[in-house]
Amino acid sequence: LDLDSALQTLLDGHRPQASEQPTLEPHLATARALEWICAHCTKAPDMQKPIVPNGYYSIDDTSELKPDCVEVAVREVLNLLLWKDASKASPHDELRTDSAASTCYFDAKGRLPLTADPRLGDLYQLEQADEAATQITQQTTEKTAMPYQQQPLAKQWFDLLQNRSGCAYLSTATETGHKYELTPTLSNISVVTRQLLF
Repeated sequence: LDLDSALQTLLDGHRPQASEQPTLEPHLATARALEWICAHCTKAPDMQKPIVPNGYYSIDDTSELKPDCVEVAVREVLNLLLWKDASKASPHDELRTDSAASTCYFDAKGRLPLTADPRLGDLYQLEQADEAATQITQQTTEKTAMPYQQQPLAKQWFDLLQNRSGCAYLSTATETGHKYELTPTLSNISVVTRQLLF
C-alpha cells in the first residue's frame, strides 16, 4: 500500500463495494488506508506541514457552537494532498536558489483538479498568506500563535463543509434548519472530500 493508493481508497470509501479485494470489507479497507496515511504523516520527514488547530463554530449567529473535529480532519486530508516541498520538485530545476529550494507550500493551483470547488483555491491562497505571515512573526517573537488560528479563515473552512447534500450532520440550525457539524465517520469524510475535489 502506497500513499497514492491509500488516498484513493479513502476517497472511494463511501461507495458500496468500493474495494476490489474480496477478502477485505470496504469499510475495513478505508480504515486501513486512513491508518496508513496517518502513520505516513507521523514518520515522513517531507510531511512537516503546519498543524491545523480545532475550534468551535456555528452555521449562523443564533445556533449553538459546535467543535470542528471532522471539518479539521477533512482539511488535513486536503492539506496532505496539496502540500509540496519545492526542494523535492523536478530535478531539472537546477537554477533554483537555495532559499527557493527549501520552500514548502500548498500547491493548490498545481494540484487541485479542474473539477474542484473553486472556493478551495481561494481558501488555500489565504492559507499560504497566513503561513507566510506566521513565519515572519516567528522570526521576531519567541511565542506566537500556531498557523491557521485566525478565526475568519477557520470559520470559512467550517462554512464550506456545512449543509452539503449527501453528507451526514449532528446539528441543525435553529432558524434556517440547515444541517451542520459533520458526523464523525470515515464514509462521511470520504463523501465530503470527494464532493470538494470532484
